[in-house]
Amino acid sequence: MGIMAAEASTVAGESGRMVRDGARGFVSAHHSMKRVRQVRTAEAGYSREVWTALAEAGWLGLRIPESLGGAGMGMAEVAALCDVFGEVLLPEPYIACGLIPCALLAGCANAPLRERLMHGVINGQQVLTVAWQEAPFHFHAGQCELTLSGEAESLRLHGGKRFVPAAVNADGYIVSVMHAGRFALVHVPASESASGITLHAHRLIDGSVCADLGFSDVKISASDILAEGEAARELIESAVGEATLAACAMLNAVADRALAIAVDYMGKRVQFGKHIGSFQALQHRAVDLAVRCALARAALNRALEEHAAGSTRAAADLSAAKAICSRTATLVTRSAIQLHGGIGYTDECDIGLYLKSALCHAAWLGGANAHGTRYMALRSAVEQPA
Repeated sequence: MGIMAAEASTVAGESGRMVRDGARGFVSAHHSMKRVRQVRTAEAGYSREVWTALAEAGWLGLRIPESLGGAGMGMAEVAALCDVFGEVLLPEPYIACGLIPCALLAGCANAPLRERLMHGVINGQQVLTVAWQEAPFHFHAGQCELTLSGEAESLRLHGGKRFVPAAVNADGYIVSVMHAGRFALVHVPASESASGITLHAHRLIDGSVCADLGFSDVKISASDILAEGEAARELIESAVGEATLAACAMLNAVADRALAIAVDYMGKRVQFGKHIGSFQALQHRAVDLAVRCALARAALNRALEEHAAGSTRAAADLSAAKAICSRTATLVTRSAIQLHGGIGYTDECDIGLYLKSALCHAAWLGGANAHGTRYMALRSAVEQPA
């Protein structure tokens, strides 16, 4: 990735470079573009064997505090890891089933439940996914209508969730609910409660799988409540915010790699007796795309810095980064296909896989338009005079 890799590592520093080098070694040993195509038709959309290898390499616990068995690193290092994973289109749901569940468990007020689940998640023995969305364009994690009724050991879950990533073959779900008028997060074991759960899977354009979940009179133990009240709301909003930063890193990596593939192709394809890379109009277009990639990197780096500092601008800069990175990745990948010509639309051509990844990550956790609107509202609030 050259210059882009150097720019991406400025926030993370030496630790980010170490993570990046380690991640490249991991993907070299466990991944290839051939595997990307193979797992696109797998039931779960990824490999549990590679997921276990991710855990053994320590990547699932990267953000977890050392006191809880993790590496205790920050979001800059997570972004460096996602940069590598995005570059090679690693299909394993690191953000959805690694970063978010671990963040929720690390902040869980229920210590016995945290200890019961954390070890299995970090070691890859248990795959948890988070169910919080209930409608299209819903990306405010602290809002929900699904209800948990009853008391003590007679709690019952009623309602549904949509677009739950990697729900197929998951071992359990962390679900946002309303309980007695209070927001709460609960753990739902998939195997034990399967009789009350309906799952309708959808394969996305990049081969990953999400699902709509229905809960009908599903029994929940009081011991499976992770957190309640404002603490629970802040916990999931923070976790989804960090996931959005990680998704931005994925998007930037996809855009950078797509541009690199296109530029390489321009140097090989001959038209009118010349390599198309010698045409000035295409050179200008490639440079414009490179500038857009650099700006997207800068937007993410700013958001990472504000997040690390706990700034009042952090939420606004997060939305700015997601909007910019989403638009950039979709523009660059589409343009890269156009630079390839008709061959770019074939499944055998790698560039099409990058477009599909860009489209999925751009829409996930709020698209460009939604985050652009959110950015304007948050910026106005921050800039209001005291």
